[in-house]
Amino acid sequence: MALAIAKVKHFNVVRDGVRESVFDATCDNSYPAGGYPVVAADFGFKGLYDVKPCNAPGGFVFSYDHPGGKLWAYKVGAAGPMVEVGATDINTKVVRVTVRGW
Repeated sequence: MALAIAKVKHFNVVRDGVRESVFDATCDNSYPAGGYPVVAADFGFKGLYDVKPCNAPGGFVFSYDHPGGKLWAYKVGAAGPMVEVGATDINTKVVRVTVRGW
């Protein structure tokens, strides 16, 4: 499976053809080690400048790996430091993502 991505709000052209939109990405029960792969077309863009995920309820932290094109999810580990989530840890969690691109 993959992320289910739904547009929340599209903003008018910011500058020089750059668009900005806000999406809700709903996680499934098969989070792949190394993060969910995402591409510009997933958000209706031709290319991406910036992807900024917010944190999801339950203490989960999300980050976007620009070179790898992946949305990573983390949680606090038993020993304290952040660790990547397991396959089913974030099932049905929704993360809000702000995307800028063209």
